[in-house]
Amino acid sequence: MRWCRSRRRRRHFASQRARIFEPLFTTRRDSGGTGMGLGIVLAP
Repeated sequence: MRWCRSRRRRRHFASQRARIFEPLFTTRRDSGGTGMGLGIVLAP
């Protein structure tokens, strides 16, 4: 996995980082994202 950091998104990234493995968490719901990717990877 590769983390993307930029000055513009740094403040948003910190709050999202804690939630990335939650099922259905997405930052792209308006563009068709389901948020299932990392939740499925982490599932036992």
